[in-house]
Amino acid sequence: MVQAFDPAIKEQQEKEAFGESIKLEDELDYIFAVLEKSGATTSNFRKGVEHFFAKIEAPLTKVEVYLVMKKALFARAFGEEHTIARTVAAVFFILEVIRHVPQGVLSHYIGFHYSDMEPFVKDLYGFAGHAFNYQYNRSVQGDYQTMTPDVFADLIERCDELQAYTDRDPFAVDTVRKKWAQDLYDAPLQMVRSSELGKILDKEEYVDAMCYFAYTAMCEDPADGVEEASIEEIASVYRHYMEKLYEGIGSRS
Repeated sequence: MVQAFDPAIKEQQEKEAFGESIKLEDELDYIFAVLEKSGATTSNFRKGVEHFFAKIEAPLTKVEVYLVMKKALFARAFGEEHTIARTVAAVFFILEVIRHVPQGVLSHYIGFHYSDMEPFVKDLYGFAGHAFNYQYNRSVQGDYQTMTPDVFADLIERCDELQAYTDRDPFAVDTVRKKWAQDLYDAPLQMVRSSELGKILDKEEYVDAMCYFAYTAMCEDPADGVEEASIEEIASVYRHYMEKLYEGIGSRS
């Protein structure tokens, strides 16, 4: 019996074959080498990616080819060897993915204006905490140290806004604070895992980096994105950005 031809199966096989055939490591080596010599700017990095697209013959669209590249690019950009070119690549890539951050947080921010306030508050300080951790690791030598819920337990100790939620019942303060510390830690991780970024940002360091570069991109003045920003200051930038985003949506409705 002759098996019926299935175009969808053939297309998937072509995609898988292409993904296995392209030598991403070699291509990225080439792009980084050129950047080191010619000028490490995001514009030049984009040209390198365009050059890669131009010289390959693929059964995929440009968007699909880029999806094949993303994970390898991200790993290289945030690898152990930090060079100017890799940093530029990291910024380029982060700017590509942080557009997903406001979408998820905004839905919780909209709820914040009505009745469901807790999810946004957890997003706000959770993202800020993970951004702070990436900022801290950038300034110290040694292996990358991921954070723990204990960092957020300390934050709750000094943050009146968080205590307004955790300390409502004086007989359950310790239990609720412990749960909130875990929820704050989990908030960005869960949002990434449930999005299309989950397959790319498969290390906690990558999620921290996304939170940090999202923060720096949200700063109105680049000088505001200083290396000594506290969790509370980073949260304030996130909040202000969401306020403007929300106001912009309201003005168009």
